[in-house]
Amino acid sequence: MSVLGTSNTIEAGNTIRTAPWITINTASGGIQLGSGIVPYGITLTNVGTVISGDAFVGGIGTNAPFSGQGYFLPPDRSVILRIKNLNQVRVAASLSGIRVAWVGIDS
Repeated sequence: MSVLGTSNTIEAGNTIRTAPWITINTASGGIQLGSGIVPYGITLTNVGTVISGDAFVGGIGTNAPFSGQGYFLPPDRSVILRIKNLNQVRVAASLSGIRVAWVGIDS
């Protein structure tokens, strides 16, 4: 499988998890990606369509992202996150309306 230039290998027997694109309408603290176990982590992509702006990726609590804090994720770029649950990730946007998508591997 290739996700915007990042190659990942999925072994037979694993389940791919995904969800509809998420629209980010907030800068301060971001929004939680969702909830659910993803034991092999996720690839998160700033889709970069409709409104093209930067995303900031962070954790929860004092590690929550906002404009200028968090992992900088420009349009059409991806990041691999080795997390165990979607509720560990929050995404903020530099502009209201930015879309992100994720794909994860379940056992």
